[in-house]
Amino acid sequence: MKSKFSPIMAIFLIVLLCVGTLFSGISTAQYSNPINESADQWRTHGGYPGGTNYNPGSADLKNSNNIEINWKRDLAESEDTSGLLPVTDGETIFAPAKSSVLALDQSTGKTIWSFNPSSDSNFETSPAVGQENVFAVSLNGGGIFSSPQATLFALDSNSGDVNWKAMYPPDTWYWGPTVAGDLVYVTHGSTVVAFNKQNGEKRWEHQLENRIWARPVVSDGNLIVGTVSGEVISIDSGSGVGVWKTETSEGEIRDIAATEQGIVISDTNSLVHIDSGSGIIDWSTEAGTDGSGFNSLAITENMIYASTLGSTQELVGVSRSNGSVVWKRSDVGHVPDPAWTSQIAVGKNSVYFGNQNNEIYSLNRYSGEIRWKRLNSGTTMGPIITSKGLFVGSKSGSLTKMSEADNMDNDRSDTNGADSTSPSTSESDDSSLAQQEEMSRDASSSQRDSTSILDSITTYYAFLTLITVTGISIGGAAWYYWIRDRN
Repeated sequence: MKSKFSPIMAIFLIVLLCVGTLFSGISTAQYSNPINESADQWRTHGGYPGGTNYNPGSADLKNSNNIEINWKRDLAESEDTSGLLPVTDGETIFAPAKSSVLALDQSTGKTIWSFNPSSDSNFETSPAVGQENVFAVSLNGGGIFSSPQATLFALDSNSGDVNWKAMYPPDTWYWGPTVAGDLVYVTHGSTVVAFNKQNGEKRWEHQLENRIWARPVVSDGNLIVGTVSGEVISIDSGSGVGVWKTETSEGEIRDIAATEQGIVISDTNSLVHIDSGSGIIDWSTEAGTDGSGFNSLAITENMIYASTLGSTQELVGVSRSNGSVVWKRSDVGHVPDPAWTSQIAVGKNSVYFGNQNNEIYSLNRYSGEIRWKRLNSGTTMGPIITSKGLFVGSKSGSLTKMSEADNMDNDRSDTNGADSTSPSTSESDDSSLAQQEEMSRDASSSQRDSTSILDSITTYYAFLTLITVTGISIGGAAWYYWIRDRN
């Protein structure tokens, strides 16, 4: 009996295998997480998918007497807008304001559009900016005829129109969204969900054993999450399969940040530096604290900036190489609620930071020396820093843009709440550290360029191989049938 397997079937299988190999290589291309993507942007909570809270190309607000308030807006209808952390694509500010999401002109603060899906909508996490959409999560409390529901909205960044929405189960503790590559990630309780950012289709869902406590970040193509029980988990962004898990302590993971040099986490005991590929702990330190642990993080190529928990809020600068303390400040404000601290933002030469005493600080990021201190209109939320200025929110619902004027009189008395008795800052920054970080950025950029070129070459040769194998297969089949017909 003749075999039913013919050369035509062989050709089909060979071509199918080549196509699968080609496109699997393309689809698994990883998102690299550079320090910053554009100096005028702050695209997500933490600035960028790596959550570094660092923008080296930002404006440098170094002189309090030279700072002006460009605009101030009262955005929310009620107190305790703990999620008022804005993001920007360089032209427009996007901010949650309790029941709505607002788009503001970055230069004037005027409203461009407002999105309010329902009267009981609750936007309490930072939105995230994609290429064409703004992604925001609303937690709906439900009612007599409806169940509680969390909804991820994809809003047109120019008009605020809903391009798509995806619903998932609500939880009292949730993060989102994080955008990287072609996916949008959200978390609820102990679950991570990935959606296609173009159409909202759910790609995968990953269930953890414990509740997710820290906002997720992206590192070398993997999603990194931290739990309430001190676990750090790496999840493959393409498949949703766990890559590695590391237990750092018995306390909750408070914050995570990642660059190409590795992952940094803060927990209720220590700071920990982790290898992003293996999950192996490089080092762990209490960094001179009383053991009460850390909260918010910002990282550069060579430094970590972290706020401490405890009755007295401190800010420390720590070396990324070994965890040694470079500087520490214990005079940046008493915190009544030790579980709370503002986000840290690191700019060109400064660290910006706020507290519950309605204050915003600027510190020299190399020495920790106070550059200036100003009063905010409420407990400070944010801030974020771009090349166009400093944006500071408050729990009372206000959002303020500050910038340093080019031609203001440096000796002019400050009328905007600045502390004129704050220590002056030496303008002699640590040039050695600055040069090292610049060299690290250049090296990382060159590595990314090389990787991009290599990916392009790989894709080209994969496509060339596909054409060659297909041609040989068709030619072989034609020869086979020619010989068979002759016989």
